[in-house]
Amino acid sequence: MPTSAWIAYFFAVLSVLLAHELGHWVQMYRLHIPLRRLTLGMGPSLRIYGRLHVGIFPIGAAVAPDAKAWEAASHVDRFTVAIGGPIASFIFGGVLLAVGMLYPATLQGLSAMAWMHFVLGMANLVPVPPLDGWVAASELSAILGRPLSPFAKEVANRAGSGLLYGLGFYLIGDLVYRAAA
Repeated sequence: MPTSAWIAYFFAVLSVLLAHELGHWVQMYRLHIPLRRLTLGMGPSLRIYGRLHVGIFPIGAAVAPDAKAWEAASHVDRFTVAIGGPIASFIFGGVLLAVGMLYPATLQGLSAMAWMHFVLGMANLVPVPPLDGWVAASELSAILGRPLSPFAKEVANRAGSGLLYGLGFYLIGDLVYRAAA
């Protein structure tokens, strides 16, 4: 795979992650929850501008709210922030598909980007920590009067994070191995 294709892939993934994380940030802004940091990618990161950081591995992203403001927010507000990312992914994906249908010459590239948005939105709705689906499910359980115990949250966070990081690094390794072969 040529270097230009790797660079294009890297920036395509970062743009999809940015759109998703902006969905969370818009909800945080609307609810007056300050942003502490927005990180695109994992691993060692470089501060690009203000609170925006970019990691060397394009396999994830995170919006980190101010801890005190997050704890003070209601369960409904935290639920709203959690689903803001997947909703943004679906909206961006739908817009890209619509533009691709209006301008068929751009359909191939735009439809690939649209499907990246849809896959990211759907994958983030899976209720496994640290994904958005987990935050939404745990906040919804608290809204319904059945909050999870701190011990249950901690066990789930450790197991889910290990599972997702392991899967992410396996997929990156597989991609690099196939490209080198």
